[in-house]
Amino acid sequence: MTVMNPPLADVGAARTDEDWLRDLRSDGTEGVAAVKAAHDYVLRATRHQVSRLRDLIPGADAREREDIAQQAANDALVALLGKLDTFEGRSKFTTWAYKFGVLHGGVAVRKHAWRHREFTIGETLVIVDPDQGPADV
Repeated sequence: MTVMNPPLADVGAARTDEDWLRDLRSDGTEGVAAVKAAHDYVLRATRHQVSRLRDLIPGADAREREDIAQQAANDALVALLGKLDTFEGRSKFTTWAYKFGVLHGGVAVRKHAWRHREFTIGETLVIVDPDQGPADV
C-alpha cells in the first residue's frame, strides 16, 4: 500500500501566515478548507516521521504504519488548533505546523513500539533517604 503525499506547494503555499490564522479560526467554508489543508500538512509530517522511525516498529506493515500516521496527524491537528494563539510568527506558519506533525508522529511511533512490552522494576531498587542532601553523599 503506497500512500502519496501531496506536494507541499499544493498544501500550504497559497496562504500567508495571516490567512492561515484567519481561516483556521473561521467557522465558514474557509475554516473547513483550512482545517483540511492543515491536516494534510501535518499528515505529511507524521508520515515522514513514521517512515523515518519504522525500524522501531518492525512488525508493523504499511497499513498499520499509515494508521499510526493518520492518528498522529489527528492528534497534531488538535494540538495545533489549541495553540493557534501562541503562534508568534518567528517562522512561517507552515513550518510551525509541520513541527506538530513531526513531534506527534515521533511520539506515536514510540508509543506503538512500547505498546506490548512489559517493564519491571528490579528488586535492587535503591530508596533515597529524603533527609539526606547532596552534601551528605
